[in-house]
Amino acid sequence: MAGYANRVVRIGFPHLTEPDQPELFVTIKNPRVIPPDEFAVYDMELDANGVPVDKQKAAERTAEIIAKLVVAWRMYDASDFQVDENGEPLDQQPLGLPATPELVRRLPSAAILELNQVIGEAMNPQ
Repeated sequence: MAGYANRVVRIGFPHLTEPDQPELFVTIKNPRVIPPDEFAVYDMELDANGVPVDKQKAAERTAEIIAKLVVAWRMYDASDFQVDENGEPLDQQPLGLPATPELVRRLPSAAILELNQVIGEAMNPQ
């Protein structure tokens, strides 16, 4: 098969996975082999340290970028937290595909941080 090697990256979340359940993961297009324009943030005002001034707009753009990269996942809606009459957590709803910015915003913060780290390392290799 012709093309770049390692075109996808699978990021596992064993620390978020319930015991005796299949591991939670997100598989994304490898940001290292994506054109830089896919990550461009031309309309984002930055402060002197390069940090976006509008945090809400930055979060929205992050969700858009992640959604464009996701090819598969086994994740649950982190905003779906309910308990039964005994205070025991009920099952959370799985997130479907295709990924959208709205669905990405329902990922747990730990997953978004990890995805941002992978994307950031690709954009700014050391």
